Amino acid sequence: MGLFRKTPKIKNQAVLDHAKHRLLKYVTARDASGCEVVLGRSGRINVKDRELIISCEGKDVFRCEVDQMEIGELLSRDGVRIMTTDAQGEPQSVVCYFV
Repeated sequence: MGLFRKTPKIKNQAVLDHAKHRLLKYVTARDASGCEVVLGRSGRINVKDRELIISCEGKDVFRCEVDQMEIGELLSRDGVRIMTTDAQGEPQSVVCYFV
């Protein structure tokens, strides 16, 4: 039965295709107070088994399901913003800046 199973469409697939496997300068996230926190530097965006993985300096700094995220390109076109919800249902936003 899995042969004809329909896979869900990803929001902004073209942006995801442009962003994956790109080298990153750094990755930031906003905390509860609104301050930006650097999660890691010199990393890469990968997609494996319908999961987006951001690795920096050999460590995974962010993971989310591709079907449950939204991705958008920054106006400066030098990075992407990834929006999703965490396990508690809180909105989570990560910004990745390209090299």
